[in-house]
Amino acid sequence: HRFETVNVVGGAYVDFGEDRVIINDPSASTIGSNSTLRVGEVDQSTLDFGGGSSGGQLILTHVPALSNLDLSGLGTSQVVFEHAVVLDNLIMGAGSAVFNGGLTLASGLAVDGGSYITVNGTFELGGKLEVLSGSTLTASTLLAPGDVDVLGGSTLTTTNMTVSGSMLVDGSTLVGENIEVTGSMDLFNASQLTVKSATISPKRLYGLDIEVGGTFTIDVSSRIALNGKGYPANYYSGPDFSYNNGVGCHGGRWSKSNADCTHGRYERARFAGSAGQYHNSDYPGHGGGQLEITAGTLWLEGRIEADGLAGKNLYGGGAGGGIHVEASSLQGSGSFSATGAGYANRQDYAGGGGGRISLYVDDRSGFSGSYTARGRAGNSTGYTGGSGTVYIMESSQSDGHLYVTNEGYVAQTGSTPIRNVGRHEITAAQALSPGVWQLTVGDSPWKATSAAYDWGIDGIEVDLEASETLSSHYVIESNTTNTIEVLTNDNLAG
Repeated sequence: HRFETVNVVGGAYVDFGEDRVIINDPSASTIGSNSTLRVGEVDQSTLDFGGGSSGGQLILTHVPALSNLDLSGLGTSQVVFEHAVVLDNLIMGAGSAVFNGGLTLASGLAVDGGSYITVNGTFELGGKLEVLSGSTLTASTLLAPGDVDVLGGSTLTTTNMTVSGSMLVDGSTLVGENIEVTGSMDLFNASQLTVKSATISPKRLYGLDIEVGGTFTIDVSSRIALNGKGYPANYYSGPDFSYNNGVGCHGGRWSKSNADCTHGRYERARFAGSAGQYHNSDYPGHGGGQLEITAGTLWLEGRIEADGLAGKNLYGGGAGGGIHVEASSLQGSGSFSATGAGYANRQDYAGGGGGRISLYVDDRSGFSGSYTARGRAGNSTGYTGGSGTVYIMESSQSDGHLYVTNEGYVAQTGSTPIRNVGRHEITAAQALSPGVWQLTVGDSPWKATSAAYDWGIDGIEVDLEASETLSSHYVIESNTTNTIEVLTNDNLAG
């Protein structure tokens, strides 16, 4: 189809299907605001038509026959590519581009001028990626063979990102789930690393998993912010996204619970915090989020936060989330936080329990910062949630360090329960196979082992003769509600 000019305005939607459209005078043509032109294919000049200032939408059902694509003239308009696009070079300096079938570039890319790029699928580059000057890049999967810089108030959002070079986030925001950086990673100048908020329908929790081969630096003004990114209100609970089974609980109990509603293990923080009760956007009652970091060195001057958010009324605030770190070296003077929340203006509203923090490091002699996983209420005399747990394991020591403090907020008796075997009468001992024994007790005191949810008492050493202290100890491999399984060549039948 050939035209001298094309003008699609006033909310119109014109569809040429799979056909190519040629416009002789693109500069005199326009796609108006809230209007759409859908075509099979166009040339470079048509991509610029209307001077890019009209704010309309151009949809391409086929990839233009261009190795170099210049979208710098889009202005306030948007171009949508319905299928996969493969290019040598792309220039993006204004407007919005959507690649619904993925994008492959032989070169690097600078997303500049406050522009927007969305890649629904895989975005694979051949060089350096820069997101600059308040621009926004969203990609389901991002594969970068070189460095990645996010600068000047820009935002990069991705589900899975692999960076073979180093990464710099400077005065900007990174939203992700699975981030792998071969080199170093830096958060500078009030930068923030976070995740999307959880959803109820479908039930979806967004955790954050970061692997950095070199040094991961968070400066004093920057943070990893997972506050309120755990289980959503009202009343959704970990570790299985159940409803109303563990309100405001995680490492510590919700302040008005007399039952053990905690989840997870102090040895390994894996889960987010449970929610309390929603009041409004200022007091949503969500639990804290879940984070894992693996790095050569973690240099923390800023903050790593996975706090619950304040709620209201009987069920109060959310519980603190989970933070797990594995690093050769921990340095700096920053802070780790996985605290529960109450309601800032009322001491008689319920407080969420604290979360869990676990750190496995070779050397933390250069770290002078803080760790907190306290429970909380409106103030120190209110209904305070139980403290969460902080566990630090240094490779030079055979056992770890357990820190439990509520920082002056006095909690109820037994509000930080630790999973335990207890004392029970053994009613049967059976060899299931050579070296595998099953022991049965008379009651049903335990929750059965679940690797997915960290339920059970597996991993704990058990003494089968509690009346004295000299007998052998056996590590529990798994358990049901009333049996434990241990590995030993000893004869336990007697």
